[in-house]
Amino acid sequence: MPAEVFVAPYANPVGGNPQAQRDNLRKAVALLKEAGYEITGGWMVNAATGTPLGFEILLSNPMLEVVAVPYSEALRKIGIDARVRTVDDSQYANRTRSFDYDMTWVVWAQTLNPGNEQRDFWGTSAKDREGSRNYAGIADPGVDALIDKVIFSKGREDLVAATKALDRVLLAHDYVIPLYYGGTARIAYWDKFEHPAELPTYAIGFPTIWWAKAEAK
Repeated sequence: MPAEVFVAPYANPVGGNPQAQRDNLRKAVALLKEAGYEITGGWMVNAATGTPLGFEILLSNPMLEVVAVPYSEALRKIGIDARVRTVDDSQYANRTRSFDYDMTWVVWAQTLNPGNEQRDFWGTSAKDREGSRNYAGIADPGVDALIDKVIFSKGREDLVAATKALDRVLLAHDYVIPLYYGGTARIAYWDKFEHPAELPTYAIGFPTIWWAKAEAK
């Protein structure tokens, strides 16, 4: 890995206005040109073979199209044929289990104490194992070494350092396009119910301890 991966903070391209979006598309075209592609007849093609550049984005929920469709439309502006396909749950499960997709939407749930599960996410041993969560098909000795650093860290400080190093290397390889994440849990409930003033620490996600108010019975 280039040394700057470990010293320069990672940053996604920033849009937000038409000029920034055009600048990002120009940068994308320049990078693709370096990789051997060119725009011919309005389509991005392999300069050597003439093969058009295109892929399918596999989704399991129509609600995800709010992000995937604008992304595919942006890619079409530079000649990339990105198609969005939403399938039912069983088909999605079967296709992701067998890695039958070009691109898909994935959330990797993480904890404050990462460990063995990182091998299933990014490790070479999980690359071809049906049902693993190595959705990008990563097989990299450097990534494997950093996973071992995470698993066999000697203390909290070592664990944090190894996890951050693994994170930077994964981002630098561009296996994923980071999207967004909400740091809050939004809960709506009917005011005829109530719950403890302080929820127990093991209450993850939607609280599981509720009862009807005495006056509502």
